[in-house]
Amino acid sequence: MINVPSFVANVEQMNRLAPILAQREFGPGTYISCSEEDKDRNTFIFKVGLKIPIEISDSKDFYHTIKKLPDLEEIRFELNDTGVYNYSMRSYEEFVESLVRKDYKTNQILERELIRNTYESIARIPNVANTMTPLMEISNYFRFNDSLDRKELEKVRQNREQVKNYIKFMVRGNFLIKENGKFYPTEKLKDYLNSDPGLVSVKLIGDMLRTGYVDLMKLLHLSGLKPYLSIAFSYYQPSSEARTLLKMGIENISHYHRRIYRSGVNRMKLQNHISMLSEVNVLSIKDRIITGLEPLLEGQLKIIDSLDTCTS
Repeated sequence: MINVPSFVANVEQMNRLAPILAQREFGPGTYISCSEEDKDRNTFIFKVGLKIPIEISDSKDFYHTIKKLPDLEEIRFELNDTGVYNYSMRSYEEFVESLVRKDYKTNQILERELIRNTYESIARIPNVANTMTPLMEISNYFRFNDSLDRKELEKVRQNREQVKNYIKFMVRGNFLIKENGKFYPTEKLKDYLNSDPGLVSVKLIGDMLRTGYVDLMKLLHLSGLKPYLSIAFSYYQPSSEARTLLKMGIENISHYHRRIYRSGVNRMKLQNHISMLSEVNVLSIKDRIITGLEPLLEGQLKIIDSLDTCTS
């Protein structure tokens, strides 16, 4: 155990003590990712991150890199009545909990960034379009009608709770507006319906994916979307950690899918999903080797780098 003082007198001493405290309480690999001053409370805050050595492999090579998770916990130095600063920090167990949450949240942010950059491509996959059929039925209803009564929709789809959720999603996404008990298309939806006939469904479905992916999964349980997005992310997440476009085989994608999502994918289905993703230029296949696109990787790296930037 490293012996440290119980208080410090100035900022210079804080700067020396904070990384020592982090390593003593939370272990090797910790670092001070950011520091800030709360002048109103006479408090200095040192945020603690963790550097984790990881190995990434594809079908050709191994890559050794450092994964950085900033701002997991904080050390607070507060001025007391005697004119010196006492410090406080949370327990190791709370640090580990914060680490798990941060890793999960970071993956969520990166996954949604990938969705924002691929939504129109994903929308062109036939199985995705089929999954979105109920929402397209509602949208296309307004090609021939001015308003929609929910009872009209229930004649086609008898699950009232499901119908309610479809409507709720479209209202949340600013596709529908409710007036006097009926639903009307917003200007946003009208613009889509009046656009190039050959691209209406792709652009509309793409917008729904881009702005409402969380609701599509949690509210509408449209599980047909998930395999394509999770498999694409199973390629780009390790590639972003290696900071290069990896050259993967089917086994590599399967491995990273299990690591990220804690679930496997049937090999035949996996091959089909990857093939469909290659047809819409989200992935690329050549000689049975799967690679990605540089602009999509760059989008992931920009997010990672921004998360590691001190904003104070």
